[in-house]
Amino acid sequence: MKRCTLCGGRLEDGRCTECGLDNTKNDRRYRLNTHNEQGMVLHEGGCEENLNKVRDEHTALAQRSLNEDPDAKEEKIRTAKKQEKRRQAGTVKKKNRTVRIVLGVFLVVFVVQILGAILSALTQWPDPSGSDWIREDSADNSLVQEPDKLRPQAIDWNEQEDGYYETELRCGLYVVGYEIPAGRYQFSCEEGTAWVSWNQEDGDSDWVSLYSLQTQKDYSEFTDEVTSYEVSEEIEFSDGAVIYVEDCDETVWMKGIASGLMEKREPQDLEEVTLEDGMVVGADIAQGVYDLVVEEQAGGEFRSVGVKLERDQRSLVTVYLNVLQTEFYHLPLEEGTQIHLETYDDREPLTVRLVPSW
Repeated sequence: MKRCTLCGGRLEDGRCTECGLDNTKNDRRYRLNTHNEQGMVLHEGGCEENLNKVRDEHTALAQRSLNEDPDAKEEKIRTAKKQEKRRQAGTVKKKNRTVRIVLGVFLVVFVVQILGAILSALTQWPDPSGSDWIREDSADNSLVQEPDKLRPQAIDWNEQEDGYYETELRCGLYVVGYEIPAGRYQFSCEEGTAWVSWNQEDGDSDWVSLYSLQTQKDYSEFTDEVTSYEVSEEIEFSDGAVIYVEDCDETVWMKGIASGLMEKREPQDLEEVTLEDGMVVGADIAQGVYDLVVEEQAGGEFRSVGVKLERDQRSLVTVYLNVLQTEFYHLPLEEGTQIHLETYDDREPLTVRLVPSW
């Protein structure tokens, strides 16, 4: 019995009873799809013959694969894997190259923006030859300072004005209302250097480092970054503020207008004491306020000593004295404070005396 060449169904008068295909027509003329509408010939012979032909080719290919030498088959698989790895590596390299190109573009844009900002800032900085700069009028004219708006200016105080007050400060602690009247002042350093800090009654604190003009000139031979000045800004002090002067080569001038009065200190019934390492206030020394004084030394050698104060195993302050800076004023010593003398070489330490401040 003949069967339908398309689906294998039973034929009746040449037409399939299953799919309805007319098997009496020649498949070369039979137009089943658009390829035939364009006049294309997909295969020669009958559909059934070509279907059987494809089936036979797949069967033969499968049979050859089964009959193939296992070693040769394994070698083909390895070769195929290597080719796939090379293809994937090539893809990764292309991706990495693309990423590097994108990062390079972003880096170039970033650098251009930074350089533009720097050039813009440089073009806005004042011309050093203009009036916005201060140049020291000296023979070599080597010291160039910062713009006026950044550099404190010495105040021309009117010495005839009511309340005008000035004093010289050396290394030590000064309480406003006792050693100095309350008011508004300016610190100045006419020789050497000094470091001044202060604590206001309301808890605010600040400091200033002062260099005389001559010191600034000397330092400018070694560095261009001299940021300390010979004067401070104007500062207002109220009663109870504490001013701390240290690292003072000569003296610090304090000038301004006083707005308060100074109270007189009650005399202390204290005796002078020569300091020894390990002394304890309250046991070896009476509690009070003292001046530290270095005794004169023979020989002219530069020597120094540190007077370190500790209480409850906590360091309070270390006062440094030497053959040039020989005094420190108004150092309060409270009961329980331990005093240690620190030396910085193998020589005998300097002799330091405690002298009551008042």
